Formats: sequence, structure tokens, C-alpha cells
Amino acid sequence: MQPGPMDWDAMHDLGSQDIPRDHYLLGTLRPPLRLQSSSLGSYKSEAEPASPVQVILLACGLGPAIDQRHPSYDAVEQAAHVIAQQFHGLPQGQAINLAEVFAATQQRMRQLPRSRYREAFGCSMAAAVVRWPRLQLAHAGDIRCFLYSRSRLHLLTSIHTLGARLSQPGGDDVWALPTWGDVLWNAITPLGRDVEPELVDVRLTYGDALVLCTAPIAHTVSPRRIATLLREDRPAGETARRLLELAKSGGCRNEATVVVVRFRSPERWQQMQADLGTRASTLRPPLRNTNGDGASGRSQPGFNEP
Repeated sequence: MQPGPMDWDAMHDLGSQDIPRDHYLLGTLRPPLRLQSSSLGSYKSEAEPASPVQVILLACGLGPAIDQRHPSYDAVEQAAHVIAQQFHGLPQGQAINLAEVFAATQQRMRQLPRSRYREAFGCSMAAAVVRWPRLQLAHAGDIRCFLYSRSRLHLLTSIHTLGARLSQPGGDDVWALPTWGDVLWNAITPLGRDVEPELVDVRLTYGDALVLCTAPIAHTVSPRRIATLLREDRPAGETARRLLELAKSGGCRNEATVVVVRFRSPERWQQMQADLGTRASTLRPPLRNTNGDGASGRSQPGFNEP
């Protein structure tokens, strides 16, 4: 059984940046053909509408902007294009190949004019594809991907920086420098080694929530605090706004982005709509991000520490 309408949203704050390094996309893919009637008996079953697929992309660029934008912009744009191409060309029910998406995205960046990215280090990127109840996730870089399920928060991905690698058990951290925490060994770059996306496949259940956030939020908001906010079961936009506020109150002055996705049962969704209806006269319109460039991903209107 499909969950209720998607409750998902993203919040972004530029911090001290003039040009955004963070870029995101929340969108729904649907079959291009919805059959009304046909004389082709064999075609009807093939054209049966498939479940919609939700796509969440988040990229964070490192290095200076070239020509007024960061490589993260091109990464999100290209990844969305490749995912859409795969979706419309795959047999119903077949999974999106996210490793291929990352490879194609990097290849496209390598084809861009060399001068555009000669000073850029590349970008981190996380891509999530939801075809209920399956969640496919791919990540390279230092974006945090959390899943809140059955009252516990789980960090689904690892951090691909030299600092994180050297601090692991058995790692030789003798030569580690404080700045190495920002140096990525695995990312989408126009130059250098091929990206090696970390792939995760999870079966979702009603009540789960997905959080993707950039490093500044993870550095200032603890996993326990994230879990507490998710446990309150508020709308995704409100939860995302609170996470951004907590990061700023915790001293974050850098650009920060967070995406929150909640998977509720149809019954829970209807109950929430009824509760919101009784409070409509006292509710303010949902707050957007502080720069005015945020976009709600809403299609319609319980971490303990790991």
C-alpha cells in the first residue's frame, strides 16, 4: 500500500556566501503514458501505470565559483537529467542505476570547458530515489544522510574526507591536519580520480523519515537533537526550518542546506490534515528559507545516537 501524499521540503541559508555552493532538487517522476483505452490487448498490461518515483538530490560545492556558479549546480542538473532518462527507458519495477548516474554526471562535468573549473575542487552529492517501499541512496563526499526509523536515527552513509579516513580505527593520523576534515578523497570532480559512490538500499516503513544535510548543520546539531525533532512528527518544512535555526543558533555562519522527507500512512496523513484544519485560523504561513530562494517539495498538501 502506498503511503500518504509526500511531505518533503528543503531549507537553505546562504550564510556568508554571495553565490550559493549548495544546490538541491526534489521532484516526482511518473510514467509518460497513462493508458485510457486501447484495442491492443497485449499493450494494456505493459502500459499499466507504475508507482510514482520521488527523486531527492543535494550537492555541495567546494572551491570558488567560476562564471557565477559552482560545479554543484551542474552536478544536480545532470544527475536529474540522467535519472529521468533511465526512468523512462527502464522496464517497470527495475531500479535506477545510481552508480551510472554518478559516473555520467562526472563525465559531463569533464566535458565542460576546462577553464570553468580549473580552480574548483568539485562537489559532494547525495541522490535518493524512492519507489515505495524501496529507498535507493548514493553518496560521495561529506553530505550526511540520516534515516529515522522505529524511534532510532541511523547514519546511512560515511564521510569521505581525509580527516574522517585517518581518524578511523587503524588509520594513521600522525600526519593529519585540522584542515584535512574539509579535503574530500571521494567526490564528483572535473579532474582527478573517478567518483566511487557509496550505495545503500533500504526498505521503508510507515513513520520513517529521511534527512539529508550539509556538513555545517551536522557540525552544529547533534544526532540526538535531530532525532528529537523527528520524533515530534511535525510537517517536513517545519522540521527543516527548525534544524536550520538550531544550526545558526549553534554558531553556524556558513552556507547550510537541509532536506526532510516523511513517509506517513494514509490514515496518519488524513489525521494530520484534520488536525491542521482545526488550527488553520491560528497557523501562520510556513516560513521559507532566509534567502527567498527555497522551494517546497510538497506534492500535495520516530535517532537515538547511532
